Amino acid sequence: MIVSIHQPQYMPWLPYFSKIARADTFVFLDNVQFQKNGLHNRNELKNSNGRFWLTVPVSAHLGDKLKEVKTVNAGWSKKHIKSIYLNYGKSINYEFFTNHIQNILEQGFENLVDLVYGRIYYRMDNWYRMMAMLPGYERNKKNLENMLSLNLREQANVSKFQPSVFVQLSYLPRVIWKFLFFNRTMRRFKRELKTMIKDSRNWSIENFNVFECQKKIQFIFNGLLRKAYLTVENDTVMMTLFAKLSKDRSKEEVMDLLNFPSASAEQVNALSTLSRGLCDIKKVKNSLKKKDRLTFMMLLETLPDQRKQYFDYLQSYGGRFANELKLETPDINEDFETFSDLVLAYASKKINLSNREPNNGNFLERLFKKFATRREEFRLLRANMFAIIRRLVLRIADQWVEKGYIQDRNDIFFMDWDEVCGKTPVDQIDTLKIIYYQKEYEFFKSLNPPAYFKVQNGQWPTMANAKSQNEKNGMGVSAGHATGRAIVLKEFTIPEPESFEILVTKRTDPGWTALMALSKGIVVEHGGILSHASIVARELGIPAVIGVKGACSTYNSGDLLYVDGDKGLVHRMEN
Repeated sequence: MIVSIHQPQYMPWLPYFSKIARADTFVFLDNVQFQKNGLHNRNELKNSNGRFWLTVPVSAHLGDKLKEVKTVNAGWSKKHIKSIYLNYGKSINYEFFTNHIQNILEQGFENLVDLVYGRIYYRMDNWYRMMAMLPGYERNKKNLENMLSLNLREQANVSKFQPSVFVQLSYLPRVIWKFLFFNRTMRRFKRELKTMIKDSRNWSIENFNVFECQKKIQFIFNGLLRKAYLTVENDTVMMTLFAKLSKDRSKEEVMDLLNFPSASAEQVNALSTLSRGLCDIKKVKNSLKKKDRLTFMMLLETLPDQRKQYFDYLQSYGGRFANELKLETPDINEDFETFSDLVLAYASKKINLSNREPNNGNFLERLFKKFATRREEFRLLRANMFAIIRRLVLRIADQWVEKGYIQDRNDIFFMDWDEVCGKTPVDQIDTLKIIYYQKEYEFFKSLNPPAYFKVQNGQWPTMANAKSQNEKNGMGVSAGHATGRAIVLKEFTIPEPESFEILVTKRTDPGWTALMALSKGIVVEHGGILSHASIVARELGIPAVIGVKGACSTYNSGDLLYVDGDKGLVHRMEN
């Protein structure tokens, strides 16, 4: 039996792996002292210009053992991946190894989210670490799991991080101080966002040069979106209040607690009003049916009331669309075809929502509803901000197409953000990298990832489809019963209104609100009682079951489904 022992190194030389391969047992010697400026966290690689160093930034003190050293600065791995690509991207075997290299490097992030094969996942181990900084860890941990509808307690590898009492208590005064002034801070942030959105209406973006667009983008990110952490704090308070208020309450009482007005329902009413105003005029309705935007806009010039309705809607909800936080997704300002289908669908359904009662209840109940309502409101503001950024990015793209830097305006969505913002000279844009990212994007789209998973040895779990069965259970989040034909949508599309009965989908975001309002019942694979789909379904009065695993692969469009929003049951009534 051959036993080999060696200290861990970053990107070690080939004989290191040969040593591992020849050993029956290999031991990583990580209980020795960390060596600064050694090869534990850095290495020298060759390129066409000679040699260059890749160094992992770490936090280490004199005498620290290797196993005690942690990485700092979450962006280091992206820089390393980029360096490897720039120096070895044209090598014969690069694409064969690149996914493995990237997957390994992306594992040690000390951040709350990770990008895994083109999708953002919560790093739950680090969420637990963050929550452990405050007293009441077990309670807070349970609240977080309930809000996200996770059952990670069945996983043995959940990180246990227990800071000292001193550390916990040192954070407590900060939290109390922040909470006392939180409402004022959020009001100011809301005012800033609304001012920016309002001012952007007067921008002549079509006349901006590249520098002006980049300056606006940097201002939005540095001045406003860097404060987006405030929305996480808002949700944390909401989560804590909900956990306290829902304790020892019946399901009916919990549902009543979750009955509050939101920006989503306001959008449904606004769209319904707009639809009636446009479709009551035969010529306008015909232009919508033909998807004729030019004729539609010309008609609006002769109809001041309808024109005002249209632009008022765009001003309030122009950024609200499916996948609204993906810059590559066209919004309703651009996608006239989808906008037309949506307006026509609302005209045939004639949707009207009654006004919700104002927030009521005791002090804690009113406080919870305030934070919950604010959550939906800021989601809308965020969507509109992203719509502004998209317009600026596309204006940059159009100018780069004219100058021959890129081939198509949509190529800009496959560039590094530093390139878009002007931190990297435009004449250094690598068109081969754009092609590579486009192929990578198509590969990512083909994957069917699980809701959550445990990374083992740098490998993803097996992504098996759910076994077909007639009946499935989930969480009933909006009371009532509904029977109808299923319409299975894995992506946001607008089917014929008459076929839109039971919406079955993997997940929703606020952009799906207008679509949800058209359905008789809702079935969603992912989500929880405080998810967007749950909140909107309750406000719309539509029976909904959330957390139905494998629903999109189990049911087909046209299946007759029975949805029980009380028991959390979905049943196929015929095969």
